[in-house]
Amino acid sequence: MLANKNSLHRRLRIVELVRKRGEVSVDELATAFDVSSVTIRSDLNYLEQQHYLIRAFGKARYVAQRPRENLLAGEEPSGAMRQAADMAIARMAADFIDDHASAFIGAGLITHKLLPLLADRANLALTLNDISMVPTVQRFMCCELRLTGGSLDDNSIVLLGPNTKRSLFALSLDLVVLEASGVLIARAICCAPIRVWQAYTKPH
Repeated sequence: MLANKNSLHRRLRIVELVRKRGEVSVDELATAFDVSSVTIRSDLNYLEQQHYLIRAFGKARYVAQRPRENLLAGEEPSGAMRQAADMAIARMAADFIDDHASAFIGAGLITHKLLPLLADRANLALTLNDISMVPTVQRFMCCELRLTGGSLDDNSIVLLGPNTKRSLFALSLDLVVLEASGVLIARAICCAPIRVWQAYTKPH
């Protein structure tokens, strides 16, 4: 567990260093973090798979965060650009979560990517309704972890239903992080599938 956390902290620091400098060599990273070049290459392989950066000619390069320009122009972003946008959103969300916070993290791909970014927070209390996020929290974080009530549909990993609503509205939360696919005319968030959105909507 400690080795996983040390690796995670080093990898997050690598991402920040590459982001600040734009490009860093394997040798520079090995020296900066006092580990072998084999360890750094393993870190970079993992970070490239997670789309935090790209590797080229013994160097790590930061993935540019400009996909929204293409979205505004109506063009579909490439896979790498979409991943970069997702990570940028996850990092911005992580900035809102402080030590000692009580937060609900809703289901979603981007919200799942947010979890490892919270590894250095102290005394967090996280509530989840996506059971696929539990192993990620257990692997990388040391925090109070709660699951909402609710039920699972066939082949679903998200707890939904009246019990989910009741448990959410009964909690004292500092912050709620939801992944939305759009905003409706009535200024309500839109999640897919619709039952996920309904789980977050307070009954009238």
